[in-house]
Amino acid sequence: MSDGSAAESPAPAPTLRAVFAGPRGRLLIALLIGEFGGAVQGIAYSTVLPLAACDLHGSALYGATLAAATLSSIFMLALGPAPLERLGFSAAIGIATVLFAIGAALSALAPDMVWILIGNVIRGLSMGIIAGLGYAALGSLYEDALRPRVFGLFAFMWLVPSLVGPLVNAGIASAVGWRWAMVWPAVLVIGGRVLMWRSAAIIPRQRSGARVSPLIGFGVVGALVLASWTSSEQGPWAWLGYLVGLCAAVGLSLLLIVRASGGARRRVFALTAFFGSCVVYFAAESVMPLAVVGGLGGSVLAGGLVVGAAGVGWSLLGLVPVRGVPGQGRLFGRAPMGVMLVGLGMIALALAVLSRSATIGVPVAVAAGAVIGVGMGMAYTVQSAANFNDLEPTRVSAVATAAAFAETGSITVGSLLTGGSYSLATSAGAHAASTLATGFLVLAALAVVVTALTTAALRRPDRVVP
Repeated sequence: MSDGSAAESPAPAPTLRAVFAGPRGRLLIALLIGEFGGAVQGIAYSTVLPLAACDLHGSALYGATLAAATLSSIFMLALGPAPLERLGFSAAIGIATVLFAIGAALSALAPDMVWILIGNVIRGLSMGIIAGLGYAALGSLYEDALRPRVFGLFAFMWLVPSLVGPLVNAGIASAVGWRWAMVWPAVLVIGGRVLMWRSAAIIPRQRSGARVSPLIGFGVVGALVLASWTSSEQGPWAWLGYLVGLCAAVGLSLLLIVRASGGARRRVFALTAFFGSCVVYFAAESVMPLAVVGGLGGSVLAGGLVVGAAGVGWSLLGLVPVRGVPGQGRLFGRAPMGVMLVGLGMIALALAVLSRSATIGVPVAVAAGAVIGVGMGMAYTVQSAANFNDLEPTRVSAVATAAAFAETGSITVGSLLTGGSYSLATSAGAHAASTLATGFLVLAALAVVVTALTTAALRRPDRVVP
């Protein structure tokens, strides 16, 4: 760590026994249960929300309700580490759990669509608190050599929910109604958070001193709302509003990253590369089904296979142990190679769409999705862990909230980057396949930039960066 002890003693082997040993292992299990429950909950909402909108005659609020939780999470995380540092971890978990229960109850008992919207806003605030707390716990309790394995376990928690979650929740909704499908995963989430609360005392008290203006949070959310709204309009003013909103969201996100890193160049590179990788992946994922259905004329099932191949690849590669410490030996190349694979997958997706043939394009797209997932699995574990390398355990909270913000915000930024531009371009008369292929090629170019940033971030510094 920052006192140089990591350099003097051999790095621990990244075995599951080492990861789950002792009190920190019990806290990790609680965090994994919460992550699994959160994955099931998120998939449940997206699966049954159309049924709720139809039943409550709330189609006009569908888009806002779908985005509400993510936007409120982004805002909470954009506030920086101050809430966690003031409250303490135990109190923060308690408040987040109460907020989550209120949000889930409002959604499940909603007499009108607006109550689901409000419930999602409250649930998103809770998610923002827990995301920052989880990163802080992992960043402070695990050595640099073990942390990639830990983050790989979190990626794996999404495998089963992604594969069977939609079917299970659709079955529950058909059997007993959409309200039960929304509420049952809350039991897993709340159970995991109770276990977190019992172990929270082992997380070191934070003293980062970093502060982030609430104006950044309001600015990011406002910019994303502007880009989202204008992407559904037409004409040059719509393009202008979309570009201003998207660029402002990215610029303010990078400003938050710089402030959270304290200006340390290598950590700025690490957080920016992490944000960039997530943006590239989620930008592609959001339009993969559209590329198959709208660009190639394939089936909805085929579109789902592409997304599934990417998700499975990411989850499974995250389980592959990472040995050593980033910047030493062969590990130096794992994350950059992963980002390069993501970029190659984007080029393959572009070629698949340009083939204009479902017979040729769909198999290529499925293979490309798998390559993108494998690349992301290689990069994600190292990049997410590298955000905390050589950082004192008592000074991780600012970086933790910035990393959680980067991952959460990238989902919306990425989907707006490809989905928003697709809506605007096709509304102006552009061909769907050409528009999608151009988008994938732009993402491939971004992957080159992210590869360079990742390489710079993983070089060992001449001196320890605080």
